[in-house]
Amino acid sequence: MPVKSYLVIPVEGRKEALKIEIESLPGCEVTPAENRSLLVVLTETEHEEADKALFEQLNALADLQMLTLVSAFSEYD
Repeated sequence: MPVKSYLVIPVEGRKEALKIEIESLPGCEVTPAENRSLLVVLTETEHEEADKALFEQLNALADLQMLTLVSAFSEYD
């Protein structure tokens, strides 16, 4: 089960819109930074294929300026 955390920098002035859009994606939890225009996103998916698809969805968001992987964990049976 892949679990990953990302730092997300939105396009200027689009932090709240991007937060709402990411929260609508399955397997995503968003925590906004209080002192920066930055979001911390935690993702959890069932398998690697779902993780790759979610990563592609995140990268395709119009209000996204930068997506940086911070940490990852994957448990294999």
